[in-house]
Amino acid sequence: MTVTETTPAEMSSTVSWPTSWGPAPRYATRRTPERETFGPQVRAIAKLLGLKRLPVQEYIWDVALEVQSEAAGDPNPGEWAYDTCDLTLPRRGSKTVTFQPVVMHRAELIPRASIAMTAQTGKAATKRWLDLANVIEDSYMGDRVRKRESVGRERLTWVKSKSILEPFSPKDDANHGDEHDLIGADEVWKIDAGQGHSLDQAIRPMMLTNNLQFWRFSTAGTSASAYYNAMRRQGREAVKSGRNRGKFYIEFSVPEVVGGVKVEELSDEALVELIAAHHPRSYDLDMVQFLRDELANAQEPEGEGRDGFLRAYGNHTVLDVSRIPLVPAPVMARGLKTSAGIPVGSDIPVGLAFDLDPDKRRGAISAVWRDEHGVARSTIIKSKPGTTWVASEAIGILERGLNLYPHIAVNDTTVTRDVADQIHTAGFELLKVNSIDYAGACNRWYDETTAVDEHRQPKPTLWHEGHPQYLESVAGAGWRDAGRGGGRVFAVRDEPIVELTSTALALWAFDHLPEPEYDPGTFKIR
Repeated sequence: MTVTETTPAEMSSTVSWPTSWGPAPRYATRRTPERETFGPQVRAIAKLLGLKRLPVQEYIWDVALEVQSEAAGDPNPGEWAYDTCDLTLPRRGSKTVTFQPVVMHRAELIPRASIAMTAQTGKAATKRWLDLANVIEDSYMGDRVRKRESVGRERLTWVKSKSILEPFSPKDDANHGDEHDLIGADEVWKIDAGQGHSLDQAIRPMMLTNNLQFWRFSTAGTSASAYYNAMRRQGREAVKSGRNRGKFYIEFSVPEVVGGVKVEELSDEALVELIAAHHPRSYDLDMVQFLRDELANAQEPEGEGRDGFLRAYGNHTVLDVSRIPLVPAPVMARGLKTSAGIPVGSDIPVGLAFDLDPDKRRGAISAVWRDEHGVARSTIIKSKPGTTWVASEAIGILERGLNLYPHIAVNDTTVTRDVADQIHTAGFELLKVNSIDYAGACNRWYDETTAVDEHRQPKPTLWHEGHPQYLESVAGAGWRDAGRGGGRVFAVRDEPIVELTSTALALWAFDHLPEPEYDPGTFKIR
């Protein structure tokens, strides 16, 4: 492939890139014209598959599939120029699709080729394998392969070449003793440091004895994605140093700072335009409108947040929420009042709320009451695994009439919609909290939990009773950007945090109870 045009310097300082190809990569290994490449053969397979064959894909195939030559002064003519091929592209950048024809080409190029797929878990690896196996089975190559899907023994076999494609988990003993010809690792940012070390320990020795290529492809991760971050750092260094053997690297991503402003601090529209200007699909898609829609979806209560959007589409590493404690344990201890119960009675106003884990692993119902001094008291009425119990439990509480106002608050999302409908059908009112108010509820909970007096001494205005699951949910939560001027909202790290979110909603509910109706009494003439 001959590259003659050059993209403006602000787009790429590492590789020449025809302007007709759209945005250039920030980093890319250069083509070595003295080498032959299998790129054209892989492009032909992609054409048979009906793939669009994006310019970035053709560039990757041409460079990553170069073969060492005497003309280039290489030490091992006939072997792959790059034993490691790292692709870090944004979502919708066609990472996985780029690898499909490479696998199909390799399986028929090398007799009895051993090809393996991995991801962060064995289950994820099997899913990636199945996706690829289905593509191959449904393609023009379908009558040349045989698929076996038995659990733990999944395999796709080429009848003539005897090549195989199978998944594996990146565990400690993964692939020790095997001799692969091609390995693909997907979503590398999810592979932790220990898994990554084990994976490298298993694969590197193969490169000494086998003409192996290890392809890794991923979007950016978080500050805790040690394996991915090392891959990116090493790849950037290889490109900057002009390295043209051993490691192929390509990266499309937004810059960290634009005009002296951190990318995280840009307005929504400026962020969308920046990402569109650096996304490899911008030349063939209405990327600006697509990104606007995706950003709006990300900022819904169930979305991945503005940071998640920036990570996925800007291919920008974001801060891991697990590194930012929501409220330290000593601060939570200051609001512990085990003897501070909530008064019970049909004439007592109480804020009630429920919330469900997005994955429906757990549900919780909470109550909050505020005394005449403005100090709020909270309690977890019930929390347990699953979510099917929540509607009947909430209805039972409302039917017993222990609250002045027979209504309950809920974060209005698709996850909670079914339970909310059941409560409404039973004849009770719901305070449906929208995304903006939900951010307000989260921040009000935080402000009252961490409140201080005029001397900056801790003086929380929200007490709790020390419920173990409540404390665990606080310890397991972080922050994420709510977007749309909504500030930040609670973020789930791993385990459900419904005891925390339902308490924040109950606090919001109490502070938004209807005003008591004024009864002037019977009019009398004296």
